[in-house]
Amino acid sequence: MIVIAMIGVSYFGYEYHSEIYKTEAAYTTIPNEDPKKESSEDANKKVVEKSYFYNYKLRFVREIEYELSGTDPHDFEPGS
Repeated sequence: MIVIAMIGVSYFGYEYHSEIYKTEAAYTTIPNEDPKKESSEDANKKVVEKSYFYNYKLRFVREIEYELSGTDPHDFEPGS
């Protein structure tokens, strides 16, 4: 009975972990403008010596397969 319970807990634990922490490839491009280099701060808002950061605003996208169909489909404009 204990073995069956352990198998059930292991299975559901694996399912939970796979659903919550699943990974997925995503892609982005780096903006043309460089963000400002800023000094890092700790939790008390004190500047951390020799530690800096750049604050990028990035838009990530996933790669998916997409099929255009219809009576007269037109392909996508490259770079659009």
